[in-house]
Amino acid sequence: MQRWLCLFLLLTDLQLNALQTDALTLVRAYVDARNQTMGAAADSKTIERALAYCGDDLVYEHPAVKARIEGKQKIRAGMMGYLGQTKNPSYQMRILATRANVVVTKVDQRFLVKQDDGSWRPGIRSNLTVFEIANGKIQRILDY
Repeated sequence: MQRWLCLFLLLTDLQLNALQTDALTLVRAYVDARNQTMGAAADSKTIERALAYCGDDLVYEHPAVKARIEGKQKIRAGMMGYLGQTKNPSYQMRILATRANVVVTKVDQRFLVKQDDGSWRPGIRSNLTVFEIANGKIQRILDY
């Protein structure tokens, strides 16, 4: 009986590790694709590639600015509004914690931001981001 219990616990742990790996892979792919949407050559297809990692009922929240956007369509429209406003994006991402359905990251981004006079200024963003995952897709993104 004790052997079966040990085997069960080992297999359960292996399953959880596999789910965590899947969640990490998903989040890394999304963050990379999302970063590309800030490039000079970004277009609607670039945005679609990023949103392909997300569920249709995606929710984006940024409590500090009281932002909450529900639905992939609204998020897509918001992203489209920023096309051409940034270029030369780069990022560093650190994984702070992971579970089967949650990944917590610290993402530091650098980019150039277009000014009203057409010039470009350096921009920087640093967020703690929580990604909630269900059914193999990102369902909720919380930026702090």
